[in-house]
This record gives sequence, C-alpha cells and structure tokens, in this order.
Amino acid sequence: MKAVVALLGVFLLTALPLRGQGLLGIGQKSDYKENVPFKINATAISGYDHINYADPGNTDVNSPFAGAGLGFIFAKSDRITEITTGGDFDALYYFDKGPGNSSTYYNARANFNIQHAVSRRLTVSDNLYAAYEIEPDFNIGVSNAIPSGQYFYGYNNFAVSYAWTERFATTATYTFSGIKYQDDNLAQFENRLTNIGALQFSYKLNRRTSLTAEYRFEKDTYPDSPNNQVNPDYTAHYLLVGVDQAWSPTLAASARVGAEFYDSERTQNTAPYLEASLNLALSRHSSLRWYNQLGYNGSQVGAFDARYSYSTGVIANYQFSEKFTGNIGLGYVYSNYEASDTVPGANENQFYGSLGMNYKFNRNLSMQASYSFTTINSDISFNEYDRHYTTVGLNASF
Repeated sequence: MKAVVALLGVFLLTALPLRGQGLLGIGQKSDYKENVPFKINATAISGYDHINYADPGNTDVNSPFAGAGLGFIFAKSDRITEITTGGDFDALYYFDKGPGNSSTYYNARANFNIQHAVSRRLTVSDNLYAAYEIEPDFNIGVSNAIPSGQYFYGYNNFAVSYAWTERFATTATYTFSGIKYQDDNLAQFENRLTNIGALQFSYKLNRRTSLTAEYRFEKDTYPDSPNNQVNPDYTAHYLLVGVDQAWSPTLAASARVGAEFYDSERTQNTAPYLEASLNLALSRHSSLRWYNQLGYNGSQVGAFDARYSYSTGVIANYQFSEKFTGNIGLGYVYSNYEASDTVPGANENQFYGSLGMNYKFNRNLSMQASYSFTTINSDISFNEYDRHYTTVGLNASF
C-alpha cells in the first residue's frame, strides 16, 4: 500500500519496500536478508479515477486514464554490508482532466539503503528516498492530504550505532527531509524543510527484548511562507522511552512513548507522543505491518495555531499460491486543528484503504489489479472529498 491513491503504486512497478521514511519507518528493520539480482520492470496500466469534492471551489474528477512506467530493484546482503536500492518512473494520461485540472502527470521515485558493520561494535547506515509525485502518500504522512498537483519530496536518515557492551548501545541519527510543491499558491502553505537530530540509549534485557531511552530535537521551517503568516516555523523536543520486542524471527514489535514539547511563534504546548509498530513476516512475500503515531503534524496548519494528529494503518501482503498474491491496506488519521486568534478550532477524520492482486502468468509476465478509496470528513469544508481509484495493469520483468 505504498500509495493508497497513487497513480502507479509500488505494487505495480517494484517489489522493493521503501523503508525508513515517515510512518513506514517506525520500528522497521532491514527488509532484505538475501541477494536479489538486478531486475527491470516495465508496466502498462489503465483505470478510472473519481473524485468528488465537498467544496464547489474544487473541480470534481471523473476520468479514465492510461499510462506506462519502468522500474528497477537490486539488493545485496552479507554478514557485513546490506544494500537495497530501487527506482521507478511512470507517466499517466487522463482522457478528461485529472486532479489539479491537468491531463498528464509524472512520477519518479528512487531509494538507496545501506547498512555496514565497520566492526563488531560499530555500525553505520544511511537511508535515502527521493520522489517527484502527484498523489498524497498517507503512509509517509508529510504531504497535503488533498490531491494538489506535482511535488518533490526528499528524505535522508544517517545513523551511527556503537555497542559499548554486549547489552548497552547508543545510536545517533540525523534526518533531513523536505517537500516542495509546483503550485505557487500551495507552496507558500506547504513547502517545508525538516531537520531532526536524535540520541538513543538501548539496553538488552535478553536476546529478544531491549529497553530504550531517546532524546530528539526537530526544527521545521516553511521557506516560502511570508513572515510566518501562513504556516509558522516551529521546534520540538522529545523525551521518549520504549521497548523493542522480538517474540520470534518473524514477529517483532517496537514502541516509543513520551512527551513532545512544541514551540512556535503562535503557541507553546506539551503533549503526549507515541509511535509503535508490529511486524509479522510469514515469508518473503507474505507479511503484515501495523503502525501508529501520535504527535504534532506540520502539514496543512494554515492559519491554525497547530495540528495534532493520530495515525494508524495496517498493510498486509499474502501469497496465496506460487502464482497469486494479494495485498490490502486500511488506515485512519484523526487531526485536531487548534484555534488561533483568526480561526476557530476544527476536527478532521481521514479514512483510506486499498485492495490489490497480482497474478503471475510465468516468470517474467504478471497482471495486477487494484482498487483504493479515500474519504475525508472535516470541519474545514475545503479539505473534504471522496475518491475511488481503480487500475488494471500488466508487468514484465527482465
């Protein structure tokens, strides 16, 4: 469920999970423990997109579409170094106008992840993800929830971990991310740069259970917001404790809870913070992931003092047979927009889901079909819409 309403999702173009960014990175470990030869995927799809907005200022969408794309994946793993990389590019044409009142859209995504054991005690890793997209990706949780035209998104996380003893270790991380919209009117609201530094202390109680304590500092800036009049720059301090639990090689959970100290030119608040995940790997092609996050959200703040959100989602992939696999995703986001001197407070509920299948005709050729929906109910009428998105495609691997 890489993109609940994506034009060409990861399930269509590449089998490589994109780990480490946003909600998808909560508590996640390395995805590949084996070598995957370099593979190229070519995809052709068609489908239908229906978007019904509550606000008459937005233009509804009812259009068939067609498109094509190319992608690649590669993974190499040994006891010292793990490398995964992948990318895809696609173009989509709406026979009637699509989101943003345009007919042609492009998506390009690339990721590179490496983890290297410098010694038995010292490990370094870097996770990079970059995208040029049009659709909101609820699982990353940084973009505008309304289809708003093309945008650039970039993420990089660098980490250094050192094991002082067999039980005690520290991990220092620096994360940089940014989002930039092509729409000049939206840019002043949503263009955002985020810097996060963190230091984590972990102690192993046994082979399966580790306790953690963590401090984070976050700074978010809106470079195109005039004098902070649209979205206010803010900083946040986090004090967290947590646990990582592995019941078996295939079942693991991770949780961090604590306090977030939020500070902007409009407001200063202290609120609970939570992030947690549960990961179940039945096989290489069958898995289930449940993620949760509670805290301040930097997108779509506008004239409000702040936005406080809870996000949860389930992503499942299952291999029914050697030829047939399916995937399902369900998610929910609740947001409270805090009142300011100029606007009253507001509440918002986002529901989204997807259902997909993949059937292999042979080693190189497969067919995919998917259906997804999005519903946003909000006190902010401009944010409300319903969307149904259906695709059918063919994928060739070389």
